Amino acid sequence: MKALGSETSQEELDQMMTEMDLDRDSYISLEEFAEFCSKKVEGDENGSQELRDAFDMYDQDKNGFISANELHLILNRLGEHCSVQDCSKMIESVDSNGDGYVSFDEFRKMMTKRQVFVIVVVIILGFPLYSGI
Repeated sequence: MKALGSETSQEELDQMMTEMDLDRDSYISLEEFAEFCSKKVEGDENGSQELRDAFDMYDQDKNGFISANELHLILNRLGEHCSVQDCSKMIESVDSNGDGYVSFDEFRKMMTKRQVFVIVVVIILGFPLYSGI
């Protein structure tokens, strides 16, 4: 999270793990993550703000869209090595209108439908899927 400029405390990280790690194995599975996100999106106003905050971390130029270049930049800061072309493919998988970007509405729809993939985990959590960070 520090790589993204976030000053999240250990207490906040512990709280996130408590909320998401349902089987208490110190890891967040994609199923646990999807469950957490669907609860937040469906009925929790704070969840909408959390999604907006996560989206905004990736929207580096603050134009309301996540581009392949922005995704690539953030993933590299997080230590994930992929090409801009890989990021374009990730974006394409959720880009419902074909404009080459992910809007917040597309992002929210993806989360509501539980179409979760690794990049979304990084967007929402901003850190690897394990505790002890």
